Amino acid sequence: MITDDMQKNYRILIVSPIPVSLTNNQYQTLDLWVEDLETNLKHVQSIGVICPRSDLVAEPKRSVPESIQIFFQDEVMSKPHLIDIVKNYDVVMVAAGNPFWRMKTALNAALIAKKLKCCLITSITSNRSKTTIMNAKGKNWLQKLKAHLVAWNITRTTFKLVNMSNGVLVIGEGVRQSMHITHPNLYLETASWIQDDDVITEIDHEKRRVNYSECVLPKAIIATRLEPMKGVDIGIEALAYLKKEHGVSMELSILGKGADLNRLEGSVESNNLSSTVTFEGVLSYPDAFFVKIRRYELMLLTNLNDEQPRLIFDAISQGLIPVCPDSSSYISLGLPKEVYYKTGDSESLAFKLLELSDGKLLSRLLTQLRPFAIKYTINSMHQQRVNWVKSLLNK
Repeated sequence: MITDDMQKNYRILIVSPIPVSLTNNQYQTLDLWVEDLETNLKHVQSIGVICPRSDLVAEPKRSVPESIQIFFQDEVMSKPHLIDIVKNYDVVMVAAGNPFWRMKTALNAALIAKKLKCCLITSITSNRSKTTIMNAKGKNWLQKLKAHLVAWNITRTTFKLVNMSNGVLVIGEGVRQSMHITHPNLYLETASWIQDDDVITEIDHEKRRVNYSECVLPKAIIATRLEPMKGVDIGIEALAYLKKEHGVSMELSILGKGADLNRLEGSVESNNLSSTVTFEGVLSYPDAFFVKIRRYELMLLTNLNDEQPRLIFDAISQGLIPVCPDSSSYISLGLPKEVYYKTGDSESLAFKLLELSDGKLLSRLLTQLRPFAIKYTINSMHQQRVNWVKSLLNK
C-alpha cells in the first residue's frame, strides 16, 4: 500500500546490468553510474540496486555511497529472496536492453513487483537491438546471424517488460521513434551528467568567447566507446578528406576504449593522420575529463544509432561546440542548426568542420549554446523524473 509519505519520498529498487565489485568491504562501479546514483539519492528516500557481481570493474571507477544497498544477482536467484527484497521498496525500475537469458533476475523482479503492487518502471536508454546488428558489421555470416537472433530477443524481452509496466522511461526521441515505443505512461527524458556547478563561469565563458572569435582552425575531440556503432570512422574519414582535398590538417584527440581500437588506429595510419590524430584512453569523470576537453573547441559526436548522448551537455558546459548528426535524437534538442551534419556522412562532417573554422560563428554559437547546459543538468533530470514517478504513484 503506497502512503502519502511514500509518495513524497519513495524507495526505489533499480535492477541494473552494470557490474559492481566488492573490495575491502567497499562497493565500486563505473564512475558515471555512481554520479547518477548519488544524484538520484538526493531526491528519493532510499535506493537499492540489484546488479551483476564483478571481481574487477574497469577504470575509471568510484565507490558507491554506503547508504545505497547492493544486492548481487548471484545471491538473489530464488524467488523467496527476491520477494523479501522487493517488498521493501515502493518503485522497481528495470533497465531493458538485454536478451532474455541475461534478464532472468530482472524479469522475476518485475513479476514480483506486479504481484506486490509496486510501481514497475521499465527504463530504455538506447536501441540495443539496433546496436547489436550494427556492431556485427564486417563479421562473418554466422556472427551476423547470431547478432540478428540476439537483437530479436532483446526487442521481444524489452516489449514484454514495457507491457507489464506502470510507466516507461525512454532516453531521447530518437530511441522512442526507432523502437516504436508506445505506452499510456511514457516519459521522454533528456539525459545529462553535468552538475549545476560543472558549468563554467560567466567570466570563463566570456574568455572562451573572445578566444573563439580569433580562432582560425579549431581543435576537435571525440569521447566515446570504440565500437562500430559509435561511428568514430566518420571523424577520421572527415579529417582525411580535409587533408586530401583542402590541405587542412585538423588536430583530433580520441578518448575511449573498446574492441574497435586497433582497427581505428590502423585507419589513422593508413590515412596518414598519425601526426594530428591521437588516441588517449579514458579519463576519470568529471575533473580529469573536463580539464582535458577544455583544451579543444569542438566535440565531435559521430554515433550512428538513435541514442541521445549526455556528452552534448558535457561539451557545452565546458565551452565546446558539439558537432552533431542530424538524426531525431539531436534535432529534437533544438540546438542551433549550424551544429548539425548529415548522419554517417564523412564529407558532410568535413564541410561542417570547414564552416566551423569561422571564429565569429564559433563565438556566436558558444553564446547560443550556454543556456542548454544550464537547463539540462543531472539534478534537473532527476527532479523531473521524480515528479513523473510521483504522478504514477498517485494513479
